[in-house]
Amino acid sequence: MEFYFTGEIMEDVEKAYSEIENIVLKKLNTSLNSQDYGPGLKILGIIFMIASDELVEEGLFNEKITYLKKDKDSDIRLRIDHATFREVDLDSQIRLLVDNLIRAVREIKKKFKEDFDSERLAKDIDRLFN
Repeated sequence: MEFYFTGEIMEDVEKAYSEIENIVLKKLNTSLNSQDYGPGLKILGIIFMIASDELVEEGLFNEKITYLKKDKDSDIRLRIDHATFREVDLDSQIRLLVDNLIRAVREIKKKFKEDFDSERLAKDIDRLFN
């Protein structure tokens, strides 16, 4: 399984998010890259969104979950609460990202019927960060 992250992030938390993204991706790709969770999904691509409530209320930063069957890839856009992310410490920020990642794994499975062991991947991710 290959993991790809990027973010649509408010400027005031961009540096913290970037550091956390690097920590989480490195750990995932080092520990789980060689794992096979089935032929249905090979790349888990997530765009984490951290935006103010005002921007979300304006209709920006909408969540989206797309499965790209041809490429066995995903395009997942999920929000992390801006105020919470800004106020918590590094470990809690990592946990917010990981919880969102686990949610993405479970949500993408609902989008297709291909063989993909989402629950095993979710448990492996959770174990890796606990």
